[in-house]
Amino acid sequence: MKKIFFLFLYLYFSYNLFSQQNVKMSEIDFSVIFNERLTDSEKNQLKNGDFVFNSIKSIKNVRINKIKETEQDIETVKKVNPNHLIEVIKILPYEGNENLVERISEIMQDIDAYKEIPYYSEKHERYFQLFEEAEIISISKENEKLIIDERLLMNPLKSYTARIEAENQGDYYFYTLRNTEKVKYLFLNAIKKEKMIAGVSVFRYGENWVIYALGGAYIFHGPFFSDFVEEMFCGRIKSFVLFMFQKLEASRSADEEK
Repeated sequence: MKKIFFLFLYLYFSYNLFSQQNVKMSEIDFSVIFNERLTDSEKNQLKNGDFVFNSIKSIKNVRINKIKETEQDIETVKKVNPNHLIEVIKILPYEGNENLVERISEIMQDIDAYKEIPYYSEKHERYFQLFEEAEIISISKENEKLIIDERLLMNPLKSYTARIEAENQGDYYFYTLRNTEKVKYLFLNAIKKEKMIAGVSVFRYGENWVIYALGGAYIFHGPFFSDFVEEMFCGRIKSFVLFMFQKLEASRSADEEK
């Protein structure tokens, strides 16, 4: 289950949020945003336009400081009391990405596009759809917050409902996706209601954008179950990330052609 969860979030956060671009790092003071857990190697990855992805054991092990722009993300995931966590960090230059928040907002809310995501199964040596079903149930607004209720089906898990909440404040964007009912595998309740959440914070810092994603879940552990779910989730997360990367890069290229 652990690997499945990691893969799902890795794909979800990374595919379109983290396409590679060189970053103007002279304007970034790492010590303000990040703590000592961000290694020199990871700093170089960020400078080179890559993203940093880590599975972590506890909220206490996050690499980012609890500043105004990340506090909501950290505290939201913390409430799940997760036993599995992933953290994804990406930095992009502001110049050339002035409309990054709008692009990310459109991509993350394009539920129909989820059904286009290909997933390669090593076990079956063929491609499948990552999501067999991605259906919008309702769309509403609460103050400045967009709320999308949806139903997702990702075989071999049972279909489940989820809620997207998104806030766009110009130079700050915050997105969450949480399950609103139990996630089942066969007869097992693998994840209880509202015990899986993914949060994405996008904010401007100097002449750069910082994209910070944190996902957590409290996942059932059982004999003969954990390893299978881990393997299944890893491939799916990877597929989702790659797809989202393509979408973000495609949207940037389209803007440049206009």
